[in-house]
Amino acid sequence: MNKSLAVTIMIAISTLTAGVAVNADLARDYLSAGKNELIEYRKEVAPGDTLWNICAEIATDKEDLSRLVWQAQKDNHISDPAELQPGRIVVVRVREARR
Repeated sequence: MNKSLAVTIMIAISTLTAGVAVNADLARDYLSAGKNELIEYRKEVAPGDTLWNICAEIATDKEDLSRLVWQAQKDNHISDPAELQPGRIVVVRVREARR
């Protein structure tokens, strides 16, 4: 086997391994989720509310709060979470209801 082919194979294996490592938690969630039913909460932003606080009120102990905030920001098309305006409705989706 020539040297450049060996290097190419090593790079391919390294890239594949890194991709698997980065996405392992996503794959685990996908494979173990079963039915992917989300519960949708709607919250009107009050003065002084932050996206983090809104998500923290809704999240369960099983939720990754930073991931939930990121997903809520993406779902609600919020480009700057520091600029939340009172009166805006924010939708947050979680897998399990908070008790």
